[in-house]
Amino acid sequence: ELGHGWAPFGMSNADVAAALDEARSSDAWNARTDPLDVGLQPNPLDPSEDPDGAHAAVEAARVAGATTLNLRFVHHSIDHYLEQLEAMRAVLSD
Repeated sequence: ELGHGWAPFGMSNADVAAALDEARSSDAWNARTDPLDVGLQPNPLDPSEDPDGAHAAVEAARVAGATTLNLRFVHHSIDHYLEQLEAMRAVLSD
């Protein structure tokens, strides 16, 4: 009710969406003057090997109500991590 953001953990996207739907129906939500930031953290993504899966995970979090994401990537070295960042950029620019 008074917070500026929410970073739930241990909840499925469906549970987050349900909680946000319930909150949106409250008088307290309707009295808010600032939007609520919702930060979600999908399971580790592998955009190089599974770009469709990475895109689907981001879209599912967005639909659930995420306004920001904490992304983690499958990686085996710093170079691989950087490759994953580039691959994720390509996934999101499509």
